[in-house]
Amino acid sequence: MKILVLCGTHTQPFDRLVDAAAELAAAGHVVTVQRGVSARAAPGCSVVDVIAPDALDALADDAEVIVGHAAPGTAFLAWERGLRPVLVPRSAQHAEHVDEHQSRFARAVQGRAIVVEDPARLALRIADMAGRAPTVEREDVAVSATFLREFAALADNVVAKARQADRKRARVRDVLQALGRRAR
Repeated sequence: MKILVLCGTHTQPFDRLVDAAAELAAAGHVVTVQRGVSARAAPGCSVVDVIAPDALDALADDAEVIVGHAAPGTAFLAWERGLRPVLVPRSAQHAEHVDEHQSRFARAVQGRAIVVEDPARLALRIADMAGRAPTVEREDVAVSATFLREFAALADNVVAKARQADRKRARVRDVLQALGRRAR
């Protein structure tokens, strides 16, 4: 199968997904991987760090399967082509992101996507497809006002929590700096 793997452009590498892409290529799939900031080699894959929007559309149009970090853009890229995206969330536990919002997003769209929490299991999940691309009916992916409202609320919640955590870190830093000045 022709598989497009998107790691995204976040500032932390997603090496586990790059490794999983190489495993897909070793299994005989034709794999293009956009690896972002990762320096990890992906033997057997066509590798690019960043893909321009027009090139991304062309690669997506040609793909039978779109695998990617669990970001809304990746999901919509697949849905617009009648494909069910295979979402592999980045994990803060593995230093791939700042929090677990990608896992929350993936769970929120699980009925419209295939979610693979562990990239090491990606090749097995793709093999389970037995050469059949995971598709969805176009009606199933029509963006409804309700879905957009729910998604916007989820995104707002993630952003609010990140801002709250930033404020807490800033307060702790300020207190520690003040304590350091007094100790001298």
